[in-house]
Amino acid sequence: MCIRDSTQAALISVHFAADGQRGWAVGTDGTILATGDGGNVWTPQTSGTGAQLNSVHFAADGQRGWAVGTDGTILATGDGGNVWTPQTSGTWELLFSVQFTADGQRGWAVGSGGTILTTGNGGKAWTPQTSGTEAWLSSAQSTADGQRGRAVGGVRAVPPTRARGGRGAALRPAHPLRAPWRRATPARPGGPPHGAWGTG
Repeated sequence: MCIRDSTQAALISVHFAADGQRGWAVGTDGTILATGDGGNVWTPQTSGTGAQLNSVHFAADGQRGWAVGTDGTILATGDGGNVWTPQTSGTWELLFSVQFTADGQRGWAVGSGGTILTTGNGGKAWTPQTSGTEAWLSSAQSTADGQRGRAVGGVRAVPPTRARGGRGAALRPAHPLRAPWRRATPARPGGPPHGAWGTG
């Protein structure tokens, strides 16, 4: 593997298009790398942020993509990553995972404090959903129709206040077909209350 302008950043998430040739990796310091040959050569893309990026996902066309990270960061591209632009998340929570349906319109981002954000227009507007948990949600996945989904995570210590004015936007139901979320698996007796949450 060759990385042009070799980076010292830690890479956290990777996503490949269905063709197995086009791929993207994200990580610390706003790092985004892209490949068009199955990973033999990786080239840095300009993210425009210094935030840690924890997850990246692309629509089926390999052109529209999203990356999420710390401080509620959401980035989007419509040209395969040549240009990344910020989207307004409405939260300062840490975002750990982002996932979209194949059409690139319906998507979800999950993170600390039980945060679940949803969009129905490719990220032009993100709306909080009620998860019913304060757990740090680390990953989310939906069915192809975007109606049923699962989010998983575990409990972390969350300070009562944060820089930049608190815990972020208040959570509320966003869409009658995709809310509310409910616990799908119970906590283990005597163990940490981690598990899975689902809708639909």
